[in-house]
Amino acid sequence: MKKLEYIPDKKDIDKWLGREELERMQDEKQKQYYACGLINAINPMCKDDVEKTIKNINDLDIKKQYQYEIEYLKGNFEKSIEAFYNTDEKAKTKMNAATLSLVSAVAMNNYEKFDEILHFLINKLRNNEGKPAVELALISASITLFASDHVPKWFKNANFKNILSESKPLATYLYLKYLQEKKDYNGLLSACRVTIIFLENANTFTSFDIYFKLLMATAYYELGKIKNCKIAIKEAADLALPHGFIKPFADFLIYIGDNIEIVLDEYYPKIAPKVYEQAEFVCRNWIDFHNKFTKSNITTILTKREYRIARILAKGGTYKTAAEEMHLSISTVKKDVSEIYSKLYINSKAELKKVIDENKTTYDEVLAGEYKEEGSRSFLNLYNKALMALEDVTATEET
Repeated sequence: MKKLEYIPDKKDIDKWLGREELERMQDEKQKQYYACGLINAINPMCKDDVEKTIKNINDLDIKKQYQYEIEYLKGNFEKSIEAFYNTDEKAKTKMNAATLSLVSAVAMNNYEKFDEILHFLINKLRNNEGKPAVELALISASITLFASDHVPKWFKNANFKNILSESKPLATYLYLKYLQEKKDYNGLLSACRVTIIFLENANTFTSFDIYFKLLMATAYYELGKIKNCKIAIKEAADLALPHGFIKPFADFLIYIGDNIEIVLDEYYPKIAPKVYEQAEFVCRNWIDFHNKFTKSNITTILTKREYRIARILAKGGTYKTAAEEMHLSISTVKKDVSEIYSKLYINSKAELKKVIDENKTTYDEVLAGEYKEEGSRSFLNLYNKALMALEDVTATEET
């Protein structure tokens, strides 16, 4: 394994977050928050007393949103999901609330509320209202559901110049998750190091500080640096668990579970069972939610070639017959099938057949672009149309 030696410099930091914009962000805490992200990224939490931080906030909208974010970190999703519904349409925290309720809906397996919030965001995007914040909220949905192919080009290229400063921490976190999904662990580790060095504070912390350390732990694990992985987990635990913030660890148990268990059982044995219980709850709900999502959006989750291969295999075909019919090599088909399994979160041909049989779309309809949405609405179909329109706008702005 190639040894990674990386020392971030100012250019790296500026590329990832934009130093001048984040410095300005700290001077504009009480200004307009029509952004997407977490309020605690703008008003960091005191390491010794999180409640004290909330008490010192005078703006009622910001204070309310802050409290919802704390509930989410503690795994109280039945409370955090209400952020969107209890926030006025014209409140400066509406986009923050929408994003938080969106991910809460996934954690609770509440497809109805997820769909409702998504359509609110898409309508905002169509009306060109708060475009950067709305688009980032939609990207959050894609990353959360492992649909990272459905994000705009500017995001894939980490071009955050049009993102509001208040949204930069969320944009950075989502990009790091994107690198994780793409299995670019060297890039993930480098980016985490840059981000942590720049944002870490001796007296305060944010939700993202916890997640950045867990992402770095994941990169270390995948690169075979287990000792470093455990150190990063311990640092994240020291920030989060004294305050009962178990959700981040529940999220990452699927990636680095053995190492999280080792660290938590040794240093936080009293709260460890709550983390494991939360992880089981979140994982079960995520799988159920993803199955519903896949059933409604399979023709946009898979490429046309992947979808055709999936249908061939679902009908009993072999890698060889798929290769012959598609005029591809068997090795290429196997690679595509691996990607199909990853996107659909399945592990066998039997599961693939079940997914394909539940979807009524024909391949001819996919080729013609005439397939009908299952049910009255389909997120990715609407979202892709919105993204195409947005790409046109972005291209115009850059020329």
